[in-house]
Amino acid sequence: MGAIKSKEFQPLCNDQIVVTINDQYDQPLKRGQCILNSIYKSQDLPGMEQPFICLFQYNHTLQQLHIKKHDYPYKYQKKQELQDKFNSHKDTTNHLIMFEHSDVCPNRIYAERCQQAQHSIQYSSRLTNLAVCCVIFDSDDYLLSTRRQQRMMFFPKAWVIPGGHVETQELPEYAALREAGEETGIEIVQSLNAETQKFEYFYKDQPCSDLQMFYAFESATYKDNVNSFEAAKSTHMILFYKIKLPVSRDKVQLNLQYSEVDQAVWLSEGDIKNLLAKTETDQVFEGYEPIDKSGAVRKIQVQQKQLLPHYPNPLGEGLSKAHTMALDYYFNRYKQRD
Repeated sequence: MGAIKSKEFQPLCNDQIVVTINDQYDQPLKRGQCILNSIYKSQDLPGMEQPFICLFQYNHTLQQLHIKKHDYPYKYQKKQELQDKFNSHKDTTNHLIMFEHSDVCPNRIYAERCQQAQHSIQYSSRLTNLAVCCVIFDSDDYLLSTRRQQRMMFFPKAWVIPGGHVETQELPEYAALREAGEETGIEIVQSLNAETQKFEYFYKDQPCSDLQMFYAFESATYKDNVNSFEAAKSTHMILFYKIKLPVSRDKVQLNLQYSEVDQAVWLSEGDIKNLLAKTETDQVFEGYEPIDKSGAVRKIQVQQKQLLPHYPNPLGEGLSKAHTMALDYYFNRYKQRD
């Protein structure tokens, strides 16, 4: 890892995007470190379970995502200098969004388990990863959910919002559109308006709504979430975006990524709210599945109970925890002020 030079802020890692918090601009988080808990602890705040609005600062050339409470106080001049250098960098962007983790956050529970057993906490030598998801609405406000391929190693048959990892030197908003396009065939073009110097978005040459980051979630996986004292297998900081297409769902030609997606369905706001309330119905949705590796789809029937949270439900499916919480925030809090 590189050091901070006196004149400018340098990348901390050349081959990966790093995540840092509060005044620790030069200390990338490792897998297993609970991000939300770390932010609270560094501020001596109670109530680690409570979500709050954080300032997310991203710089794609520095390959760094920095997260802090937007009014975080800096006590030391050196830390203030690091902040000033990162903030003043031409590629640093700022987003105030809601940040949450699960009420059974594996990273937090792992730390508590180690403390109770007087066992040293083992963090992975590998760093926290950055991922994105893109909530795609059609012109009638139906959103698209996909089911992870049942042969996948992690979260097989989980219903999710399309998404994946952010690549090095990549803008997260571009990654969100790229991943959505790869998994669903919905190709949304991003174009810089020369006059306004703002990005605009198009689907089939028609303008979409603006792409907006609205939520962040901390996710982690362990070999054993109950008894293990081994370091986390993975920790992801997931950024959720939303965008609205200019056409209705019947005008959208899906092409599902055979290796990662085996079903897809469009859901109304009422459908989503029933799922969030865990209200099981006999409703059957018109869904889609890939015919073969080409990604071409055929229509199928998807039962509402297949999507009931949380994953894994009695059918081995269900909306995943992170995506359930993101949709709950969007429909029950964010949308009220949007």
